[in-house]
Amino acid sequence: IIVYLSKSVEVLQRNIQKRGRTYELNIESKYLQNVEHQYQNYFNSIDYCPVLQFNLNDDQELETLVIAIKNVLEKDWQNGIHLIPSYKY
Repeated sequence: IIVYLSKSVEVLQRNIQKRGRTYELNIESKYLQNVEHQYQNYFNSIDYCPVLQFNLNDDQELETLVIAIKNVLEKDWQNGIHLIPSYKY
């Protein structure tokens, strides 16, 4: 099983601005979109194991996320990508 934690480009840019690290401030949205697109292409091509994609656009505490992942991992999954909606956490 692959657990893929994703965030939207907007959330990533907001987090970059909050951190204020000078070496991150010039990262363009287009670059982040390209990285996301490449990840999606890669994970969509996987057919030998389940890929569980968690969308982390909401501010969640790490402990809550870990519990959610543990709960989801207890289920049987078919091979391929599965988007895990936040309401299932």
